[in-house]
Amino acid sequence: FLIALMLLVFVPMHAHAQAQRIEVQLSANRVSIEESVILSVRAYALDAELDAASLSENFDVTKRSSSRQITIENGKRTSVVEWILELIPKRTGALEVSPVTVGTEASRPLTLLVEQPAQGSERDLFVEASVDVSDPYVQAQVIYTLRVFQDVRFLDASLSMPDIEGAIM
Repeated sequence: FLIALMLLVFVPMHAHAQAQRIEVQLSANRVSIEESVILSVRAYALDAELDAASLSENFDVTKRSSSRQITIENGKRTSVVEWILELIPKRTGALEVSPVTVGTEASRPLTLLVEQPAQGSERDLFVEASVDVSDPYVQAQVIYTLRVFQDVRFLDASLSMPDIEGAIM
């Protein structure tokens, strides 16, 4: 850490300027009104905070995280700040993801298609749960059936036992 700090002090930063720019990317171009989408914002050579207030017109920002990376290689300093925002659309239709700003730089606008939720057999995944006895006696056996209907392949999916107070599974 001390060596990196000394390099920052002694290496002239103006000699190796990195181009200032912002890149934005959505995790999906099309979502259901019930789904969220991730907006990744990467700022290069910008040492300012993200202003994402313009997003509130079409989206609720539910989660926000950031990371900062500074690299000095062969006397050249590069810095990248990345913000990850989880957006939930407020309505259906073609919504504009308004430009966000970092310092004086602004990103390009993006478009997200938000659709009505799929119904019935049109959904990619749905789950049905049922029991064979709806009002069992104390210590009676109840058969719990869980059916998973899927129209897509999952790379890593799992189910866990339900948490039912007073039941032994």
